[in-house]
Amino acid sequence: MEEALKCFGQSLDDVRELGEERWEGIVLGNLAATILEQGRPEEAAERANQALVLHRRSGNRMSAFACLATLGRSWRELGRPEEALHNIEQALETAWELSNPVREAFALLELGRIQVQLDRLEEALTSNHHAATLHRSIADRVREAEAFEGAGGVHQRLGRPEEAAKLHRQAVAGYRAAGDRWRLACGLHRLAAALEASDRAERAREHWSEALDVASEFTDPEARRLREEITAALAPPSEL
Repeated sequence: MEEALKCFGQSLDDVRELGEERWEGIVLGNLAATILEQGRPEEAAERANQALVLHRRSGNRMSAFACLATLGRSWRELGRPEEALHNIEQALETAWELSNPVREAFALLELGRIQVQLDRLEEALTSNHHAATLHRSIADRVREAEAFEGAGGVHQRLGRPEEAAKLHRQAVAGYRAAGDRWRLACGLHRLAAALEASDRAERAREHWSEALDVASEFTDPEARRLREEITAALAPPSEL
């Protein structure tokens, strides 16, 4: 990741020196997305906004979509869902204008997450189910599973653990088929929580045990936090 940032920084200097404004916008957009993956959403939003201005000036609508998507996620992670919603709705409009189902499906996933943050849960269900349908049509198994997982999380928040478990089970099947081990660990954790909430504690423990085993393959801080959560869930109740 650090090497990518260094390369984008050098590219930015080069295209600015050449006066290539279109390419400056593309590099800035890639830089924003990389910074966001590093967990720096405020800086990512600043860079994405700079890139968006350039893309709109040059008429590069596909790259403008990418920047709007980056802005949507950045504002959501910063706890500013109204701004996130404004940007992701613009991204969706761009995807529709371009007749691009891949971009539309991607934006719908983020829209669902933002709607959850805004407590617009029934709308979030609609967005996730639409995203799942589109991702199935373009054979993107992982993002289809992400949409199922998003809808399952909404049902869990609505107090519908049975429905949540069905959707999380579909998500787990998708991650398993795609060989995505990290998302599989997270999906198993969420499936187990839904099963426990629907009074199927033994099945929940089986999935938590598998999730812990899969999560042990990863060493980053997020993986350590996941293992801690699962270990706590598997621990026997404390005796008073």
